[in-house]
Amino acid sequence: MIPRHGLLAAWADTRWAMRLSKTALARRRARLWAEMAPILAKTPALSGYAGRSLQNVPIVDAAAIRTAFAQWNSAGIDHHAAMAAAEEAERGGAGIVRDGIAVGLSTGTSDVRGMFLASAAERARYIGQSIARLLPVSAPVVGARIALVLRAESALYRDVANGRFAFLHLAIDLDSHAMSEALERFRPTILIAPPRELSMIAGVAPRLPTLARIFWGAEPMGVLERAWIADRLGCRPDPIYQATEGFIAAACRFGTLHLNDDSLEIELEPVPLVDAYRPIVTDLRRHVQPIVRVRLDDIVRLDQRACRCGFAGRVIAPVGGRVQDIWTTGTGLHLPEAIDRRFEEAVGPAARWEVQGGPSMVTIKALEPRDGERLRTAARSLNADAHIDVRIMRDLPCAPKRRRVTWRPDA
Repeated sequence: MIPRHGLLAAWADTRWAMRLSKTALARRRARLWAEMAPILAKTPALSGYAGRSLQNVPIVDAAAIRTAFAQWNSAGIDHHAAMAAAEEAERGGAGIVRDGIAVGLSTGTSDVRGMFLASAAERARYIGQSIARLLPVSAPVVGARIALVLRAESALYRDVANGRFAFLHLAIDLDSHAMSEALERFRPTILIAPPRELSMIAGVAPRLPTLARIFWGAEPMGVLERAWIADRLGCRPDPIYQATEGFIAAACRFGTLHLNDDSLEIELEPVPLVDAYRPIVTDLRRHVQPIVRVRLDDIVRLDQRACRCGFAGRVIAPVGGRVQDIWTTGTGLHLPEAIDRRFEEAVGPAARWEVQGGPSMVTIKALEPRDGERLRTAARSLNADAHIDVRIMRDLPCAPKRRRVTWRPDA
């Protein structure tokens, strides 16, 4: 079990940090980095950088950490022991590798799934921070009924379930009608799910009158899809940006997505030739599995508008795709979110489809022939020289994550 006092302390600390200025947040991050020195000294991959400036640490890609797991934790846990505990967690067990350290697996779309380690204190901090960032200030007193659509149930949420907080886990492979019925019985105040599952629920469910907030993460959501789900479920879906490498950003009560600049050092590396960035993440609160200057594949765009909520954390647009899925065609470079919007406008927010682009071939998968033809027209306007292959499917494979827009440079 995670310590309740730790959860409340993390909630209070985060609420306080949400009132700090940008300058004060920067000082806070500098202090937290200095406190990381003893942890770095115990982490083989980082031991040579203990006590040094963050800028002295080399940038690494996320895949490098996943393939050198034992080098990137301070507890001496090897890959085999961690994987055994993670698989136990997948089957509904505690997933504890030792000394209260829990292991989990990322949803992942690559062949190498990420594993994350978290002590009881770190799990308490994560939950406390999440409650502070996502729920009303009254949440620790009045509680919440939180439904989560996850690939596997997590002990993280079972640990904090009590009289004030109730959790319902729904597996992502549950059919839409069963999911809708379970939600109606549970009567959640908070629903957290990937866009694909939210779209499935919106397609069959009546409005859920108890809902106060809906959050989505794990994959991009189209602009029209977001509005359609809001209309169907009676509550606006707001983004969460979370990865194996950290809790990177969360939407405030106005739906604005703020970077968690109170607890992470997030550098933004420009993506060549487009107005976008890749995040380089340092989690200043992860001690068992330090995450230091890890470059992610996600595309991040800054939003310069001020937010009424008062939090000084930088504002970004919802993550719209991956760097490797930028389309390069005769009409220029196209970000995945722009491609997604073009196709979504062609077939509407409720349609299910996938499009893979390439220099000489565009492959379209759709459930309805008319959607396939509309997508063909949209693809032609983007890449007039490519051969357009339209495939009408009985169903689209249920991968761990939905990627409606991809790019294959050799196609």
